[in-house]
Amino acid sequence: MILVELYLILQIADFWKEAQILSSLHHPNVVSFYGVVRDGPDGSLATVNEFMINGSLKQFLRKKDRYLYDLMN
Repeated sequence: MILVELYLILQIADFWKEAQILSSLHHPNVVSFYGVVRDGPDGSLATVNEFMINGSLKQFLRKKDRYLYDLMN
């Protein structure tokens, strides 16, 4: 049980470290970071970022891969 608690503490510490780094990034090509909120009934933490009008990076990369795949065939 102590290892599980330690693991959770380290995860939360890593989350806050990442949030601190994100808060220092300011560039036109980087999605803006607005803050941290408690999310859901368990109170888990979530970041609040700028809305990406063209979708997520994951969606963009999937489309790009599909396009590159089509070009290669």
